[in-house]
Amino acid sequence: SDKWGLEVSGYYHYMNDFIYLKPQPDPRLTIRGAFPVYKYEQTDANIWGLDIGGRANIVGTLFWETSLSTVHGVDRSNDKYLISMPADRWKNALIYSFAQLGGLKDLEFKISGLQVWTQQRTPMNTVDPSEVFDSVIDYNYAVYEDFLPPPPGYFLLEFEAGFSLLSGTEKLKFHMAIRNLLNVSYRDYLNRLRYYADDTGRSLELRIKYQF
Repeated sequence: SDKWGLEVSGYYHYMNDFIYLKPQPDPRLTIRGAFPVYKYEQTDANIWGLDIGGRANIVGTLFWETSLSTVHGVDRSNDKYLISMPADRWKNALIYSFAQLGGLKDLEFKISGLQVWTQQRTPMNTVDPSEVFDSVIDYNYAVYEDFLPPPPGYFLLEFEAGFSLLSGTEKLKFHMAIRNLLNVSYRDYLNRLRYYADDTGRSLELRIKYQF
């Protein structure tokens, strides 16, 4: 309706010979040091999930937007979870907009929060690591079939603002965004740099777009 909208999408994939990258237990030794190694492998897999999105007019030109997504992946051949599946996440945003304010057009302010939970659905090895490995990294691999355990969940806050200037058929658009507003230290499960460092801290983006 004019006041609110909701969309729910579900999916289920039954696949044979699904191709994915699997971490290997032995690192690659080079003149620059030791590096983790991945190998393309195939397996029979099921992947299913749910996406929910909604938008509601709270009052006047104040809106609330929400989106929730969850993905599940199972390796049918080995009866365990698939590796490198996105963690569950939920994003909410408040948007306040003006069609015109003085000489400014399409003025909008947006603050959003993203909650990402710890990925609990990761493949686990059935081997007792104490009988096979000695080092800490090898122990983690034996338990999680990965080089490190999944990182903890995190919450990110963002702020955005933008407006346009019109002159005949020409339009000049300005947009500013502050990502990771609280400068949270976090690591995303799907980012391979998480083995070495945190994700990006607080950052400022400025964009100018000229339409003619």
